[in-house]
Amino acid sequence: IQIDVNALPTISITGLDEICKNDTAYLNLTLSGTPPFTLELNGIINSYNNLNNMLAVMPNSTTTYKVSFVSDIFCLNDSNKTHSIIVNPLPTPIIEPEFYEIYPGEEISLSAEEYSHYWWYSNDSLISENKILIADSNLTTYLVVEDEKGCIGISEVARVEYIARVELFIPNTFTPNNDE
Repeated sequence: IQIDVNALPTISITGLDEICKNDTAYLNLTLSGTPPFTLELNGIINSYNNLNNMLAVMPNSTTTYKVSFVSDIFCLNDSNKTHSIIVNPLPTPIIEPEFYEIYPGEEISLSAEEYSHYWWYSNDSLISENKILIADSNLTTYLVVEDEKGCIGISEVARVEYIARVELFIPNTFTPNNDE
């Protein structure tokens, strides 16, 4: 009698530890054993035919992925492998002031909270990469920012309206019957 002893199948699970909301992350699933493989990942049964597999995930909040078991053609092995992905929120920049009226010779500084990078746009064209934007004429703008985690956020639109001064001429002499 010949008894074959097969090694238990194993799995390792790796990937990015941190992403921004709405980003896709990839879990690297490395298996050992004899394919095909079946595994339970967060309560869902998945099948794989390869030793190295990538699984795209898009968590909305911080999530831990847990492999409960892995099996190959010969054996089943309980697993307690986990991988957590932290999901960072997107920044929400607010331009101050949101609306402003300026007159000839005036200017206004538009700004937002503290971020790592700033991109000011008008009509979808980049106009500045400074933290503060100085406006001295009509302007409709929005701000794209990047925070310290590398997450990108977009502001609502802000407007600056230029109002021309009206000069009113008042004569210094006046007579009721238009004589001079």
